[in-house]
Amino acid sequence: MLLSYTVEDNLADQEDIEAVWHSVVEEIQQRYNLLAELIEWFEHHSDPKSPSYQPTILQLTHLQQQLLNTLSTLITETHSVSPTFSTGVTPNRLRQVYSHTQILQQLKQQVDQEVTLVKERHALD
Repeated sequence: MLLSYTVEDNLADQEDIEAVWHSVVEEIQQRYNLLAELIEWFEHHSDPKSPSYQPTILQLTHLQQQLLNTLSTLITETHSVSPTFSTGVTPNRLRQVYSHTQILQQLKQQVDQEVTLVKERHALD
């Protein structure tokens, strides 16, 4: 289990953890863009006389803001324990990057589920 990571663990594992973190951050950025596109679509197809899409727009906007807030917070926290040239990657940083990656993966799944439900509810593809 990663939470018991020790200083003796090898560099390859450290690089793998960092690579997964960066990959998940990119996936979250893609989800943010997807939400922006969906919001724009609903706004464009919304009828001012009948705001039937308004609850969906608000739901997607809230989810997009949650995604942005979470990502910003986790990136800030991760950078607060960035490796330095003299110390390298510390076990504390590895634990933090690992736990932050898990949080972002859960958030990504939540966004995917919400997007799927919205698309099904409004018969979008």
